[in-house]
Amino acid sequence: MSIYSFPDRGPWGRNAYRGNASGHLYKSLFDQLKPASFIDPMAGSGTSLEVAQTCGIQAWGLDLNPDFPQLVRAAGDRVHAVGGFNALRDRIVDVVGQRAELVVSHPPYGKLLPYSGQGGMWGAQAHPDDLSHMDDDAFMEALQHVMLNQRDATTPGGLYGCVIGDWRRAGQYTSYQAELIARMPRELAGVLIKGQHNTTSGRQSYGRMRLPMITHEYVVLFERREESVYLVLADVVTRQAAATRGTWRNVVRLALQTLGGRADLSALYAYVGDHPRASGKTHWKEKVRQTLQLYPEFQAADRGVWTLHAA
Repeated sequence: MSIYSFPDRGPWGRNAYRGNASGHLYKSLFDQLKPASFIDPMAGSGTSLEVAQTCGIQAWGLDLNPDFPQLVRAAGDRVHAVGGFNALRDRIVDVVGQRAELVVSHPPYGKLLPYSGQGGMWGAQAHPDDLSHMDDDAFMEALQHVMLNQRDATTPGGLYGCVIGDWRRAGQYTSYQAELIARMPRELAGVLIKGQHNTTSGRQSYGRMRLPMITHEYVVLFERREESVYLVLADVVTRQAAATRGTWRNVVRLALQTLGGRADLSALYAYVGDHPRASGKTHWKEKVRQTLQLYPEFQAADRGVWTLHAA
């Protein structure tokens, strides 16, 4: 099942700890994936550890909160809690001592709930590496680092990922899960949808809203492959650069579309010349002509004149 809805949290975790996910979510993941070992590097109040103990899974829970072990009610030789762990600076494998088959976190996002500092769940001052205090750009950079840290802590063939939602503020919609997928290696295994219940925002009135309130999160899972992090990051950089520049096919199509669906080469050159694809390139005009001849939606209407047709 790819859509989850758990109105109650179950007997796991602490209800007073804001933002923690229902233990039924972890129970469903464990029942479906059947991992022998599990790591949660942002374990909050220890919900995932308690569920892992129920399921008989060897589990490690790590958290930035130095007092995290005192929050965890799970105990035994197969459950381990470590406080003061910084996912941006500490290597998960070095702390745990081994890799796990499943590594999933539930990071704080969107400045929805401060976890450290005044008004938060722990600490007198906000921790500089607490993701709950970061703006979107800093958060996404930090989240990518955390996910790569989790990837490093995952056995090849195992799964890693996070529970994360989207956020709308001042009319601007931010899709954290989409941004995360774009920043990660091509190892995406699946995206599950989890309904949100009993949230503080859900009990408030926001007046007239054009679009429905966001009442879901995603479970984004990646499958760890054998390639080193340097190889997969090189692929990420290449894909992001291509997405920013656009393909030559799209550049030429957009130029013809903007020029009314018909244009001669001089008009196309004038339009495309300002595009990043052409900037600094010596033979970009040849590339435009090659693209026009390569794809069926571009048809020659006359010598040096091209039209845009349905492919």
